[in-house]
Amino acid sequence: KKLIEVYLPKINIPISLNVSAISFKDEEHINMLKEGKNLTIELTEREIAKNKAKVNQIFNKLRKSGFKIAVDDFGSGYASFAYIKWLNFDVLKIDMEYIKNITSPKDFAIVKTIITLAKQLNIKTIAEGVENEKQIKILKNLGCDAIQGFYFAKPMPFEEFIEFLKGR
Repeated sequence: KKLIEVYLPKINIPISLNVSAISFKDEEHINMLKEGKNLTIELTEREIAKNKAKVNQIFNKLRKSGFKIAVDDFGSGYASFAYIKWLNFDVLKIDMEYIKNITSPKDFAIVKTIITLAKQLNIKTIAEGVENEKQIKILKNLGCDAIQGFYFAKPMPFEEFIEFLKGR
């Protein structure tokens, strides 16, 4: 709660928060998210699969408040093109399993297909788990919208993240 109320309004860069579906069960958690300027809420596919109607209702409420919505780990586990059809979201985060082996013909084809489909549906793509320049080059050539991974920085506590930003 402190993170959202105190720190995020002061940071003028896009931030993504992984949110558990458990948080959506309590209206207080949802109501705490009042304004979504530069903030994307990420939910994994397996969390979405548990209660599609409720998740879509919450997505719509959050989007009306200015949040962007991302489907995390797309292409793994409960992957389904039905999500793209009936959920109102802004970003597909391509699972790192496909990025790790993007030089293999099968993984390249899967990543290319996800990016192409997303572009046709006006959905942004983010490649997760990028670790080297070769992956970056391939993803840029495919038209991936954003890239994240250890190549840039490892996960870190919020206070460390603030210091990281100050150093840039």
